[in-house]
Amino acid sequence: MSHRATLKQQNKGHKHGRHRSKGQINNDDGGKIERFKKGGKHKAAERRVDRMNHLKQIRAAKRQESALQKRGIGSAPHVIAVVGICGDRTNSAAVCRYLAPENAEFSAGSCGKLLPTCTFWSGTLKRKVTLVPAPPTQEIFGVLNVCKAANAVVIAMSAVEPPDAFSELCVSSIKSQGVCSVSHVVIDIDDIPPKRRNESKRDITQFATKDFPETRVHVISPTSSKDNSTVLWNIANQKSKPLRWRDMHPYLLAEDLVYTPPVDETSGGTLAVTGHLRGHNLNVNDLVYLPGLGARQIIKIVRPGATLGRPPATAADAMDTSDTAEVHSLNDAVLAEPTPELQQSLESEVPLDPLAGEQTWPTDEEIAEAQAATMSTEDTMAPPPAPHASLVRVPKGTSSYQAKWIVDAFGDDADGSDFDGSQDDGDDMAMDNGSDASMDVAPNVAASLAAASSGPVGESASTYGGKSVTFDLSGRNEEKAAAYDNEMDVDEDTKTRESLRLARDEVDFPDEVDTPLDAKAKDRFRKYRGLQSFRHSSWDPREELPIEYARIFQFQNFQRTRKRVLKKDIGDENLPTGWVEAGTHVRMYIRDVPQEYVKSLLAEESGATLTVFGLLEHENKMSVLHFKLQMHSTFTEPIKSKTKLVFCTGLRKFSAEPIFSQHAIGDKQKFERYFQPGAICIASVFAPIHFPPSPVIVFRETAGKGLELVATGALHSVNPDRMVIKRIRLAGHPFKINKRTSTIRYMFHNPDDVYWFKSVELSTKYGRKGHIKESLGTHGHMKCTFDGQLNAQDTVLMNLYKRVYPKWTYAEST
Repeated sequence: MSHRATLKQQNKGHKHGRHRSKGQINNDDGGKIERFKKGGKHKAAERRVDRMNHLKQIRAAKRQESALQKRGIGSAPHVIAVVGICGDRTNSAAVCRYLAPENAEFSAGSCGKLLPTCTFWSGTLKRKVTLVPAPPTQEIFGVLNVCKAANAVVIAMSAVEPPDAFSELCVSSIKSQGVCSVSHVVIDIDDIPPKRRNESKRDITQFATKDFPETRVHVISPTSSKDNSTVLWNIANQKSKPLRWRDMHPYLLAEDLVYTPPVDETSGGTLAVTGHLRGHNLNVNDLVYLPGLGARQIIKIVRPGATLGRPPATAADAMDTSDTAEVHSLNDAVLAEPTPELQQSLESEVPLDPLAGEQTWPTDEEIAEAQAATMSTEDTMAPPPAPHASLVRVPKGTSSYQAKWIVDAFGDDADGSDFDGSQDDGDDMAMDNGSDASMDVAPNVAASLAAASSGPVGESASTYGGKSVTFDLSGRNEEKAAAYDNEMDVDEDTKTRESLRLARDEVDFPDEVDTPLDAKAKDRFRKYRGLQSFRHSSWDPREELPIEYARIFQFQNFQRTRKRVLKKDIGDENLPTGWVEAGTHVRMYIRDVPQEYVKSLLAEESGATLTVFGLLEHENKMSVLHFKLQMHSTFTEPIKSKTKLVFCTGLRKFSAEPIFSQHAIGDKQKFERYFQPGAICIASVFAPIHFPPSPVIVFRETAGKGLELVATGALHSVNPDRMVIKRIRLAGHPFKINKRTSTIRYMFHNPDDVYWFKSVELSTKYGRKGHIKESLGTHGHMKCTFDGQLNAQDTVLMNLYKRVYPKWTYAEST
């Protein structure tokens, strides 16, 4: 017989008095968060019915807002961009015709030179839809321009033709720029045998989900319009995510362009852009950005009425102001006009005053006093007697008294040159100057090529195991080899090989340099300094700034300014004067647009695409921008600092020569000479201000390979005070090793340099620390003390630092 307890008693836990941290409370609660915070002790707790009712009201309000946004009659159409990535078999214009209704018409604007688009009302979707095909040519910037203004992107693929290198470039660039929703369609699945269709579709799905896991793959039939309408419904109703960098700007996808030439050639004309205003509400006093041209001011914004006259057939007709080309509307209602006092200025740089901070010229009395003091000093001091008189060349500016002391100290400078430090040592190392390195290597390369070509034609000699072996190449196809050699750029190949060698040396021996033999180290490295601790030693960020820093703008608190600028959210109701509501169909008149810009824009054979963005406050002012980049997996070459690259930030496209630095904490960041494959770094450039979040895509344009995707990333910060510190390491080798002292050589070559750098701390690759004690002899040997005995294989290093700045190489890219 067993006894079973009838009561399940639960004793209270012991009150140990310990304080629970926030993490322990979250773990105990299991991640549950109260919807409403409890009030005071006298406030009654809300009932469960009230909480459920309040949440139901929130859901209903969001659902109603979404329905009004989708089905609003006056809202902007839903833009769907179609991009074909498999050649002619996936022509984007043909895919748009399959998705559009049979009675839909494609329009290229009144000028006839824009990219043909199709806008129609979908009864199934209960909204307007605009289909925009990407340019048929393999031009990546045209694809990005179409996708940046689209609500959904359709990537057309072929079941017969596999993706190529341009397909990979398009997909990677679209993903890095950002997109609301992505769908993939297959248009030629019927050309595959029935037994292989499932396998082909599975391969396409695997390729599509590699970069876009949320995408869906649809099949388009050229003959069944009913199935295509279902595909269109699925594409338009696919779940989309917001694109923050685009939604915080007002933007307009051009449906029509009308250009009015200027009266005189000194100024630009007026460009009228018609389209639906999207994104944020637009203030007419703000600036707008034209891709490839820059910021411009708005003359006025009108609501377009009925257009009179015939649509011009050519671009010349679009820019014609005669009576035969009546393209203006009589029923345009003015929505907003700028106020001259409130309109933002086009000034992007601070006016530079070259005389600011200069000292006044000394007076005659001050000059006379200085000369008298110099003469009295020369009279009281006499030089030591010289054994014999000799003629010595001295640097410029040396007085007669100083020349008497010089016996043979300038023996190395017998050529009489004046080393006044005017040369720029920003690239003072062979590994940091590709041109110097190529000059050193070119003679060896030329000698090797001459030796290789000295033998008879059809034979090649080489050495293997100490023996000379001759190979007979007479059977080789000489015509094929000659054709290959004609296409090959020998200079470019030599330059690339040398660049790769320097990049490998930088990885194996980071920042190590050799002290020059023809100059003193204290003169060569005069801009460098020693630091006891790179992380904790102080460095004034405003010390010895270059002249370019007088032209840029800086915020006292960038984050606070960003919040204030982005907080300017004007509601849809009761808009103040000067604001235009998003979703309105408008015609925007832009001032001072050069005629050459319009001609180049309309010269595209496949059709022009123009997206006008409204700039936020301060976004036209120059500053120092830092981008966080990660090298793309398809790019395997190291990129040297100050290499010209093309930056696409979604809003802008410009070229610059960035400097690279490490991405780490602290007020000082180490300069990187090379952007290594697979690495993450910070690229610093002079550019107009951007407000994060802002994506960035970096390309490199070369003569032989064309446009290459280098890296992707985002804007890190806008901070001129971020210090990029360049480090060099002077290497020396132990000559005599004792218990605590050692004789070091090859770091310096004269005693003056030893005493000049005596206060800088030494370190070794094996972790020893030490200091210079004294100089030995006249060849730069020195006695050093360390915190332990050195290893014979160890290398002694001296770290020197200087701050580097980016170059002012900003230029708008077309």
